[in-house]
Amino acid sequence: PKVKKVLADLSKKYKMAIVTTSRRVDFELIHKKRGISDFMQFVLCVEDYNRAKPYPDPYLKGLELFKASNEQTIVVEDSPDFRKSTTNTHNKL
Repeated sequence: PKVKKVLADLSKKYKMAIVTTSRRVDFELIHKKRGISDFMQFVLCVEDYNRAKPYPDPYLKGLELFKASNEQTIVVEDSPDFRKSTTNTHNKL
């Protein structure tokens, strides 16, 4: 419940998305009832880009969809390997 409140508050001021290496069918199965996606502009799954993390492709696709630059972006990650992907994204822009 607290997560939804935080996401609701953030979504009033910021555009948000989920970028995952999960297959869409798996992501939806796991997260559909949680309602987290309701606060997101979009969800990018592994089928939506050419190369998965740690390549920067997932984040570059997100930036493209948001029409945003890396300077306008904050990434929240839960894995050291994926943090490398965000670094690679910033090096590509």
